Amino acid sequence: MGLIHLPERLTDLLSELRHNKLEPKRLCLVQPKPGAPPHRVLVEAQKLARPGLKVLAPFSIQGADGNFTPEMVRVYQGKPLGAGEREGMGLM
Repeated sequence: MGLIHLPERLTDLLSELRHNKLEPKRLCLVQPKPGAPPHRVLVEAQKLARPGLKVLAPFSIQGADGNFTPEMVRVYQGKPLGAGEREGMGLM
């Protein structure tokens, strides 16, 4: 299961997931541009999975120049977010 939520509600989100037997497995903060505070959080959870959360590097939508980052361009092209550790994830 993949979720997009507000970072200020992350504690509530993780608590509710566990309460419903969904184990948070991967987490990625989304920031508008590098160095900006995150405005969204991506969380992937699995039903009845063992504990173990992997926190991924932050995802920036725009670069310092104001253009979309190469990763964001790939997302718009319908490709999975990132490479390697994020590939194969429903949301990320």
